[in-house]
Amino acid sequence: MQPETAGVISLSPLGQATGYYHLVLTAPLIARESRPGQFVMVRCADEQALDPLLARPLNIFRFHPGEGKIELIFRVVGRGTSWLARRKPGDSLSLLGPLGNGFSSLENYRRILLVAGGIGMPALFSLVEQKGKVGSSIEHNQEFVLLYGARTKDELVFLDLWRGAGVRVLTATDDGSAGFHGTVTQAAEAIRISPEEFDFYCACGPRPMLKAVQEMMARHGVPGELCLEEFMA
Repeated sequence: MQPETAGVISLSPLGQATGYYHLVLTAPLIARESRPGQFVMVRCADEQALDPLLARPLNIFRFHPGEGKIELIFRVVGRGTSWLARRKPGDSLSLLGPLGNGFSSLENYRRILLVAGGIGMPALFSLVEQKGKVGSSIEHNQEFVLLYGARTKDELVFLDLWRGAGVRVLTATDDGSAGFHGTVTQAAEAIRISPEEFDFYCACGPRPMLKAVQEMMARHGVPGELCLEEFMA
């Protein structure tokens, strides 16, 4: 964990009127130390400003140690993230990270279920992207299935990237605009994703979703890990 001044490379909106943004930063120190499932604290205020006082925790979507870059995805929900959405290439941001334990090594597991709810998706992608890279303990023959839930279809972002990584993607939306009409746990039961088919799971999303996923997998004796985000002073 270390503070780092990052430079904005690009900032792009995702979808139409979703409030989601894709942020690419130069942050060589953090990129070099990051592991799947970790996050950074981003100070969402001008250098001399005291409001908003809290930094925002953002999961690391992708990290590129060789290029010294990290990628983040965030959704505008208040003044801090509204400020962040107005940044431009060449601007600087104050970061602290990488933070969190990250996910454990998956080398002993072959078939892994990934469960993502809304803005929890970014924390999971690097698990797949790091598979088979130099220094990775993840086996090449592992299979990943992503169960991805959101409020509406426009909030299901980077689906092509997941599929391009060889992941089977199943979606669920609250309004029924894409995939299963309902929550990810309802989808798992309705489309008969059998928890017995998996030997490990990783999940990131809203607390009610995490609780439901944990209970569902525990009933079938499948171990796993949850990724949480909290505001920190």
